[in-house]
Amino acid sequence: MLLRQAGYDAGKVDLAENYLPRKDITETDGVRLGPDPDRAYAGDPATDKGWYCFEGPILAAAQRYLAGHGGGRLAVSLTGLDLNGLQTYLDAGTPLAVWVTIGYEEPKRGPVPWRLPDGSEYYPYTNLHCVVLAGQDGGDFLVADPLEGWRRIPKGVLMSSFLAMGSRAVALLKAG
Repeated sequence: MLLRQAGYDAGKVDLAENYLPRKDITETDGVRLGPDPDRAYAGDPATDKGWYCFEGPILAAAQRYLAGHGGGRLAVSLTGLDLNGLQTYLDAGTPLAVWVTIGYEEPKRGPVPWRLPDGSEYYPYTNLHCVVLAGQDGGDFLVADPLEGWRRIPKGVLMSSFLAMGSRAVALLKAG
């Protein structure tokens, strides 16, 4: 969504298949093995065996795409922003991809973990979601939601979910 808004003819299937770092979840001797979502998308996003990733793989995909398509943009992590920070970018006309939960509910983790490459167990979120903050109007954010379409979400509702998911955000900024 961010790339298309910036004028690139980027398709989600092309990005997922050709640019997004991905790693399957496998099972060996009854133990599920999977990637760190900070490093790769877990599974296949085109199937029901796909999970999610955080901003690291999204940045890598966007940067690889931009390297091949030019245009003077950089994908940057803005993780850690508070409400004022989000509003500053929106006021400047810069949309942001942000990690929230489906329905803006409390984060939920599944009961079955997978083992990360470092040997630790990871219990995946079952309601993780990513939306694009496209603007604001009074007490609401204007959100492009890939599941729900365009929505108005009260700022407090979105911020609660955004903060609970680690205040993760990505934007495309003009280079230089």
